[in-house]
Amino acid sequence: LKCLKESTLEIGKYPSQILNLSEEITFNMNCSKALQGGNLKQYKQELQGKLEKYTSSQTNNHLVHLKLKALILDLIHQIEVVDLLISNNVRDPNDWLWFKQLKFWLKSQTKLAKIAMCQGDFDYTYEY
Repeated sequence: LKCLKESTLEIGKYPSQILNLSEEITFNMNCSKALQGGNLKQYKQELQGKLEKYTSSQTNNHLVHLKLKALILDLIHQIEVVDLLISNNVRDPNDWLWFKQLKFWLKSQTKLAKIAMCQGDFDYTYEY
């Protein structure tokens, strides 16, 4: 996923599914770090800043507008997950409230996307 390596997400450059997958992988990685480092409140502020950026974006391009909507919906869910973790004082990545979440990541050896929930994990096959 080339968009994972970019410092800013170029919404018009990639298909919506790739953008959302990239953001889910980034969320899993960053939320896991924040969880273990005790920085969930700070991470929530970063997510809220991103939400502000997306919701204040102006575009006349209908396709970009639809992509933004999808990213915003996922971002709202991510903020809700972080809120849940904060309100329950979760710090352990094995805590049920984090463990039960749907997670996406890139397998380091193969660079293939993976998806997992609880103890089940699968290759992400880009089915839509």
